[in-house]
Amino acid sequence: MRKVILLLSLCSVFFSFSQSEYKVGLNIVVPLQDNFENLNKTAFNFQFKYLGSITDDFYLGLSTGADVNFTDVEVYDGAINFIPVLASARHYFFEYVYVNVDGGYGFEISQIFQSGIRLQGAVGYSFDGFDLQLGYVSQQSGDFNFSGGSIGAYLHI
Repeated sequence: MRKVILLLSLCSVFFSFSQSEYKVGLNIVVPLQDNFENLNKTAFNFQFKYLGSITDDFYLGLSTGADVNFTDVEVYDGAINFIPVLASARHYFFEYVYVNVDGGYGFEISQIFQSGIRLQGAVGYSFDGFDLQLGYVSQQSGDFNFSGGSIGAYLHI
């Protein structure tokens, strides 16, 4: 219990004193493989990101959101299927060009898939007030493995 309290204390100090970025975004995800017969259409991924500055070019933080997958199963078509909880890292290579890597767990809530490991990566460009990015999404759990290419936009809040 002491370790948990110490970890939470360190995280709260880090997040309260660092320069931070809050972002809300939408990604459109197109499947790159067809290994799950019911999931063969475009998906939408809504995300909220918090990034705290470690250095001028490197940020660490947390990300969560909701995945809306469109399936051939009418009951689940357009339903929220996953809620990802991810650790995020972002590095700016130039003033506005960045690479973003997220890793964590995707919690299944629709009872058609299974919860499992979630990985995301993206390359983007940060404008004044918003970001545009191209990326990759992978959700792996049991017999279900989904991967897709994504294009997204994030609004700085």
